Amino acid sequence: MSLSAVTCAPAPPASPPKDAARGHGVEVTTDRTSYRAGDPMTLTVHNRGADTVSFNPCTRTLEAERGGSWSAFPEPARICTMEAWMLAPGESRAGPTELPGDLAAGRYRAVLGLRRRSW
Repeated sequence: MSLSAVTCAPAPPASPPKDAARGHGVEVTTDRTSYRAGDPMTLTVHNRGADTVSFNPCTRTLEAERGGSWSAFPEPARICTMEAWMLAPGESRAGPTELPGDLAAGRYRAVLGLRRRSW
């Protein structure tokens, strides 16, 4: 399976670039371009924007491409702690997540929600 990392602010793009997507000066990349079901994955967030952002790599959404459109892959048993990893302008940070063990071969993307600091 192949995987692209994308950011979402406020909604994921319809068609992400092959290896990463940019949104509001933030780039999210994965440590590899191919994975197997159940593999660990590292998401690296690069903040090239002017605002501090927060994120949690565990709370990413995995989407599958089917027929030219993207839809969320359900993970009802997924549990994450609610954390806010702060990332100032110019900083990068990597965080772990894992892929479900029941993924079929295909093309997937990880959508990572980001929030701009509002205080």
